[in-house]
Amino acid sequence: MKRARAIYLAIIVISLSIISVSLYYVLGGFDPIKIYFFDGTTRTVIGREYVLPDDNKYFQHQMDSIKSDMSDGNLRGMLTAVVYQDEELQDSIRYFIGASQDSIRGVARVPAGFDYRQFRTRKIYKIFITQSHWISPTPQKMEELMLIRSIEEGEILKPYTFEIYYEDGSFSIEKWVKN
Repeated sequence: MKRARAIYLAIIVISLSIISVSLYYVLGGFDPIKIYFFDGTTRTVIGREYVLPDDNKYFQHQMDSIKSDMSDGNLRGMLTAVVYQDEELQDSIRYFIGASQDSIRGVARVPAGFDYRQFRTRKIYKIFITQSHWISPTPQKMEELMLIRSIEEGEILKPYTFEIYYEDGSFSIEKWVKN
């Protein structure tokens, strides 16, 4: 009787292990995190500035609001969140959330209630994330990887991060080099 129980327990453990590894693979867990380098550019972001508590639900609510504006045709471009590293804010984070364009020339007008900001750099560190959000590394972990790489290369990064969200559910994190 004890032998049969041990066999059943072993079968269950092995089955759960196979299922876990398979699920992790399907969600993209074995995809490597690679830092890419791009030449500098000018990017215009049309959106709104927010100072939000360090809680994902407030951030997600504002992202959903901007997505709604994009689907209504008020904004065009890629859904973008600019996350500022502001030492003065204790339990809050400053964001500029909107739609990014390659340049202001692509923008016919800035819709009412929105602002625009232009950003320039000579070099971009970028990580593309195709993994499911359940298993992908946190944006803070990816920023840390880019910071380490920039220190190795003697570069100084700007005090903000771009998070660009694509329609297929993937996103990218960018850190820009100071000119």
